[in-house]
Amino acid sequence: MEKKDCLFAILDFCGGGSYDQQKLREILKQGRIRARKLVLISRCGGAAVYLPAVRALASENMDFPVRHYHELEVAEAAELEGCGTYEVLNL
Repeated sequence: MEKKDCLFAILDFCGGGSYDQQKLREILKQGRIRARKLVLISRCGGAAVYLPAVRALASENMDFPVRHYHELEVAEAAELEGCGTYEVLNL
C-alpha cells in the first residue's frame, strides 16, 4: 500500500466528547502507517477543549509532521497543505 500525502483526522468535540490517550495513539499510529503527514481538523469547542488533544498528538512524535486546523473543511486544508492524495480517518 502506497502512502498518501496526508491523512486527515477529524477531532469532533461538538457533543462534548474527549479523546483519551489510547485513541490519540491510534490516530498517530494510523497516520504513520498511511501517510507522510497527519492533518488534524478540530470541530466545535474553544482552544481549551481541542488544544490538549492536539498537544498530546504533536508531543508524541518528533519525526512525523502533524498540522492542525480548526473548523476548516478537508478539501480546503488539503489545498493549503499541498496534499495531492489524502484519506480521511474515521475512528
